[in-house]
Amino acid sequence: MVVNELDKYRKQQEIWKEQLGEQYLDEDLVICTETGSKQDSRNVLRALKRLITTSNVTHIRFHDFRNTHASILISKGVDVVKVSTRLGHANAKITLETYAHLVPDEGNDLAVDPRDIPPLVIEDAIINTKKIPGNRNGTFVHETQDVKVVINETGDVITVIS
Repeated sequence: MVVNELDKYRKQQEIWKEQLGEQYLDEDLVICTETGSKQDSRNVLRALKRLITTSNVTHIRFHDFRNTHASILISKGVDVVKVSTRLGHANAKITLETYAHLVPDEGNDLAVDPRDIPPLVIEDAIINTKKIPGNRNGTFVHETQDVKVVINETGDVITVIS
C-alpha cells in the first residue's frame, strides 16, 4: 500500500516537472512541493498528525519511523554499515551503539517486526508498566507478559520484542 502511494506521488512529481519545465527544482526528493523544493517540515508533521488522527492509530512521532526502519533493517540482517549510511550516522559505531541488541544471532531470534504487534499492546506496555533501565546506556524497557518495549531517553521506541 505505501509503495503504491509513493509510486502515485512520484508520477505526480513527473507531471509537475513537465508543467514547470526548467523552473522545477529537481532535487530528487521523496517529499517535495509542486515546484520541487523541500517541504516545510511543519507541513509534513501536520499531515502526519492528521493521518494518525483520521486513521485512529496510536500517536507516534515522525522520528519513530526512523528508529523503526533502522530496527527492522538490522533485525533482518542488513549490513550495519549500510544502515549507518542510510541513517546519516558519522560512522557505524554510532549505529551499533544504538541498535547492537538487534543484530541477529542465535540468541536473538525473538526480535520481531513491530508491525506484527498491535499498537495498543505497545501503548499499554508503555503506559501501564514501570520504566526500567535497559541493557544499553540511555535505553529503558517497559515489559508486560506479552511484550517488551525498548525506548531511548527521549521516549522513542527503539524496538519491540514479543
